[in-house]
Amino acid sequence: MIYYTNNFKEIFLINYKCCFSSFDELYKNNKINKYTKKNNNELIKKINKNISIYFIIREPLNRLKSFYNDKFKYCFDGTYVNCDEQYCQKNMYKYFNKNKIKNLNFSFNDMVSCIKNGYKDGHIKLQCELLNNLIRKENCEIIKLEDNNFNNKIKSILGFELPRNNITKNKFDYSLTEENLKFIREFYKNDYILYNSH
Repeated sequence: MIYYTNNFKEIFLINYKCCFSSFDELYKNNKINKYTKKNNNELIKKINKNISIYFIIREPLNRLKSFYNDKFKYCFDGTYVNCDEQYCQKNMYKYFNKNKIKNLNFSFNDMVSCIKNGYKDGHIKLQCELLNNLIRKENCEIIKLEDNNFNNKIKSILGFELPRNNITKNKFDYSLTEENLKFIREFYKNDYILYNSH
């Protein structure tokens, strides 16, 4: 997703599980705008050469853990209510027994095996693909979600604090087989290159 400030001076490139919910909340509260095909012409007219572009990225394995927690643990353990029939979950039922997922008998390793077997959706899409579509990459600043100064950095850009809704608490078992760990490193190879280069 692409979000931009009301003064058209800052653009943020946001993938799922990289502060997407936080930026979407800002959009819903009219604090920032979201790019759509409808407002494309307005955005192009108002964007100038001095615009700052920010790309929020996340360590790939942390991002995957957050997806697992958010969509396959919290949605079924009572943390979230009425969140158990989302697109990503219905799609996962094609790769793993629905009842086992709903009864929390779905490990992190099981989810990675599903990805290996063809599961796809925006939550696991490579982060670097959003950057690859950017025309003016030289103006883009990469901001890592894991940086200790992340909140202050975003606040200094926006002028207000970023709401943090989905803060992953690492309380689940994230063990992977060697084969699945190797698969993740290869699957997210370009994301790791991007992440480790900044």
